[in-house]
Amino acid sequence: MKCMNCGADIPDADQFCGKCGWKADNIDSKKTENRHDTYSKEKKKPGYDIMTVMSTTTALLILTVAASIIFVLVINLTKGNNNNNVNNNVLQGIETESTDVEVDNTLPDTYVEEEPVQITETQEPTLGTLTIVSDVNVRDNPDTDNSNVIKVAKAEETYEYLGLADYGNWYIILLEDGTKGYVYKGYVSTN
Repeated sequence: MKCMNCGADIPDADQFCGKCGWKADNIDSKKTENRHDTYSKEKKKPGYDIMTVMSTTTALLILTVAASIIFVLVINLTKGNNNNNVNNNVLQGIETESTDVEVDNTLPDTYVEEEPVQITETQEPTLGTLTIVSDVNVRDNPDTDNSNVIKVAKAEETYEYLGLADYGNWYIILLEDGTKGYVYKGYVSTN
């Protein structure tokens, strides 16, 4: 005879299925085969198969990523085409302008030598001025352990500052000779 629960063969002398433990007394073997088929088709528990859920979720995720990538590509291509149109218009304008300009290739009869231009280093822009509150060492690095004292700034002196260093603990100041120095924030007042 066949087990009504799992469909395994059960010897006639046994009262329980050896595979699933289903009680098998007084079961007709022909009825069991038919009832097993009916049971397995009709009496399934409601719910979703985990593999179906996982494959559906994965497919939706892949479609979402693919759609996002396509969207970004379309946006970038659209921007690229707009930029190319602008660049082409600019280039066409330049070409048009260059064809309208006449160039004088003749050299002057006399050549006048001019003074050479002196190129000097440009000064960095400052953020403001600060005033020294009490005498303080000006250092070459924003640190007391690994730096050298390059000057002692006196109380009431003012300096231009270029910014902050070491997470805002030190002011970068501009000295009279154009070099940079570092002053600890506790010794200054900003204007």
